[in-house]
Amino acid sequence: MNTLENKLGLREKAFFLLILLSLTSCSFLRSDKSGRQEIYSDLEHEKSQEISNHLQYLGEQYLETIGEKSLIRLSPLSQKYLTKMYEQIIENNELVFEKNEKAKFYIIRDKSPFHYSLPGGHYFLSSALIRKYLNNEDLLAAVMAIEIFRSEKGVYEQKTIVPTGDMDTQKIMSFGRIPVETRVEINKWAYLLMRRAGYDPSALLNFIQIKNKNALDFSLLVGNVSTISREEFSFKNFLSKTVFEKNQDVVERNSARGFYALRQDVLKGEE
Repeated sequence: MNTLENKLGLREKAFFLLILLSLTSCSFLRSDKSGRQEIYSDLEHEKSQEISNHLQYLGEQYLETIGEKSLIRLSPLSQKYLTKMYEQIIENNELVFEKNEKAKFYIIRDKSPFHYSLPGGHYFLSSALIRKYLNNEDLLAAVMAIEIFRSEKGVYEQKTIVPTGDMDTQKIMSFGRIPVETRVEINKWAYLLMRRAGYDPSALLNFIQIKNKNALDFSLLVGNVSTISREEFSFKNFLSKTVFEKNQDVVERNSARGFYALRQDVLKGEE
């Protein structure tokens, strides 16, 4: 019995030494600064990837919960138009986006105006948002620029989510809300994305003002509606310091045929 215990003890010690030697050869136990930065970067990437995978799973749950009946079918022209807008924003901002996903668009039949995205290029717009508040192409581009930046850069809050078996619009929107400070920073990026992509970036201020004037309608989107006025104030302050921006009025111009096809799809889908 003692011989067996001694053998086990020697094996355990040998195993421990083997593990220790293997660890000392990896960056985890490096004493140099670059080694620590490397492992911290790896851990942060793994954490971000875990959140991304979890959110994509919630998106699948959401689509299963609301069902096909809540999705407005897009015509080929509308689908092509949204894809082109996405690609135009991405391709004209190649220094911001190192890579991009194949975009998927979902128009949700809902009375509340909202826009939302998930990692992996999944974009959700409500029919009420398009029908009531996006009456020109640049306003749509403003919304898309916001969500493209969020999706491509993974700007999502880490929240504890208890699985309940279903995921309705109210739940997924609550998970997607971000602090007003983060919204302000995203707006700055969206402004620059729009400008480089050839859209009128002043439409972004117009959209924020629309939210502020119709705050109760946008409560599902932002949660605390009092934060919208802070968002508008901060964005105006940003514009006042932006050398590119001399005129904050939205330039009136004709929208593309695809934009009107999209609005027509929404109107038909709400009948």
